[in-house]
Amino acid sequence: MNYQEILVECAKKNGLHQIDGMDFWIKTGNLLLIIEDRWLNSKERTWACSFKPLYSDELLWRISEIGGGSVETWEDFRKKGTSRRVDGVFVAPAKLISSCSYELASTEEAIRLVYENKIREFLEITETTDETEYETEKTVSMINILRAIHEKDYEKARELTKKIHIWGENTRPEDEVLWHDDYRQMRRDILNFLKKQQAL
Repeated sequence: MNYQEILVECAKKNGLHQIDGMDFWIKTGNLLLIIEDRWLNSKERTWACSFKPLYSDELLWRISEIGGGSVETWEDFRKKGTSRRVDGVFVAPAKLISSCSYELASTEEAIRLVYENKIREFLEITETTDETEYETEKTVSMINILRAIHEKDYEKARELTKKIHIWGENTRPEDEVLWHDDYRQMRRDILNFLKKQQAL
């Protein structure tokens, strides 16, 4: 048995859903919590845990639809299941909770212990993670904009969106993962979305 088979076995035993390769997720209440396990180099792997509230994906899609968006609608996207919220082409950012690198052990017993401990720690995180933690320290972040919109604080969302640099590069928060689109391209769509919301 190899390390990937051991991880998949440990994950399934603890109710985690596998996406592709070494990525897993679990849904608790209104949160989606994610594990990403990747090669760092030939000897080490990285283990990263993140989360996002379920409202974030729909908000991002509604904003995108204002600007012409994708040929796929939010309803079409949602029908494809929860895993698409992690590995889909256009998904809302997740907030990184924790990450570390680790070396693979040499025996099956040791590998199993590593993964059982990591999954146990992850499940402990799921018990204490709250929707209100969906924010970043960076002023300009899609996470902060989506949260402000969700809370109907449209003025704050507008202020944050206007701070997106139109001409230069926008520094992406280190704890904002999954979403990799250009802030500049979203700026106009967000402002138009906010204008429509306030007109309702």
